[in-house]
Amino acid sequence: HDLFMRMTFDSICEVSFGVEVGSLSKSVPVITFASAFSRSNVLCSWRFFDPAWKLKRYLGIGCEKKMKEDIALLDRYTYSLIREKATAREDVNRVVTPDLLSRYLILSKENPLVYNERSLRDTVLNFT
Repeated sequence: HDLFMRMTFDSICEVSFGVEVGSLSKSVPVITFASAFSRSNVLCSWRFFDPAWKLKRYLGIGCEKKMKEDIALLDRYTYSLIREKATAREDVNRVVTPDLLSRYLILSKENPLVYNERSLRDTVLNFT
C-alpha cells in the first residue's frame, strides 16, 4: 500500500509540478510535503466528527495546530515551485517541462488577475 501511494504521489507531482520528488528511491525517504498533504486531508475530514474544531482552530491547539503547520509547509513548498517555474519560463536557456503548473503560468501571463499565485497554488494542490 505504501509503495503504491508513493508511486502515485511521484506521478502526480511530475504531472502537476514537473518535479521528481523521488519517493521511490532505494532509501525510501520521508517526503515532508507528502506527509503534510496526507495528514491535512485526514484532519480536514476529521472535522466532520469533531464539533469543537473551530474552537481548536481559534485557540491553535490539538490537531488544528498541526493542520495549520502542515498548510504553512504546503504553502511554502508550492509557492517556491510556482516562483521557480515562473523564473524558469523567463530564462530562455532553461528547458521548461510541459506540466500543469507551466501551462497555468502561461495563462497567468495572459490574465494575471485571475491566475495569480494564490489561484495557481489552489489549482495545483487541488489537482494533487
